[in-house]
Amino acid sequence: MSHPDFSSLVRRQILRILNDCAGYLLPEPRLIEQVQLAVMPPPTTYEAQTEIYWLASQKMIVGVTPDLGGAPKYRITDLGKTELV
Repeated sequence: MSHPDFSSLVRRQILRILNDCAGYLLPEPRLIEQVQLAVMPPPTTYEAQTEIYWLASQKMIVGVTPDLGGAPKYRITDLGKTELV
């Protein structure tokens, strides 16, 4: 399992990436790709998803599942923006 500092680094990067989207929704696969490019060593897909789901459970990001199916899309919340400061 992930080291606590690594988890925090991945979570912070997820928040930064979504903050840079200026409120637009980012599909989960694209978010995971961006996190894997930004963090060294790159987290596995599972590690990235675990942190995405944790951030969503803490209301720092919000996910929307498209009506027609497909990957969930995420955006940062005001709480997530506060966490970045």
